[in-house]
This record gives sequence, C-alpha cells and structure tokens, in this order.
Amino acid sequence: MPHPVVSFATTLAGMARGAYPRRWTAPVPSIARWSIERARRWREDTGWLNGCNFVPSSAGNQLEMWQAETWDPETVEREIGWAADLGMNSLRVFLHDLLWTAEGPAFLDRVDEFLTTAERYGLSTM
Repeated sequence: MPHPVVSFATTLAGMARGAYPRRWTAPVPSIARWSIERARRWREDTGWLNGCNFVPSSAGNQLEMWQAETWDPETVEREIGWAADLGMNSLRVFLHDLLWTAEGPAFLDRVDEFLTTAERYGLSTM
C-alpha cells in the first residue's frame, strides 16, 4: 500500500494536470436531515454542553485510562467530581479498539463503571 502522503501528493498532481474532476462531492448520507423543529427540540432538551475531553491525571493516554493494570477508579471519581464542581455537564472519552480486542467484556465493565460515576455527578458522556 502506498504511503498516504505520496498518494495524496499524486492525487494533487493529477488534479493539477486535469486528470481528476476539480470538484468532488461527498456521498449523501442515508439519514434524512433533521427539520428545524426537531433540531430545536433536541437543543432545548439537551441544553448547552459544557465539558472537556477526559483522561484522568493518573493516565498518560486513552489506553492507560482503561487498561486493567492502570484503571484508577478513585482518581476517575475525584476528577469527575471536580468537573461537576466546575460546572461541566458533559465529558468526552475515547475508547480504543485495542482494549476491546485484548480485554473484551472486562474493558466494558470499566466503561460501565465510568458511565455510572459520571451519571451520579449529573454529567453526560460523549
């Protein structure tokens, strides 16, 4: 497989020579666009999201956050509490497929523990 940068550069060069159409259109999604009323209802029901990307201070990255050896529920609970105290109402976390491959249901148990803790503090999770 060619290197992505080389492929991209080749594509740009081809576009400059006129080998490709100058305008590319993204495929139309199969889901219908929301009506203005539906979007308004969602906004009113959801409210303004105020949050952050969440990785506890005891983890260096998204893998360490969830791995069995480095999962730290005490720090997660404390720092979710800090987020709630600061007025946040939503946290974004990243789930890596390597953890599912390596740990399966045990990984999901930790995700469930995180979600339960966030919900206890009134925070949604993205």
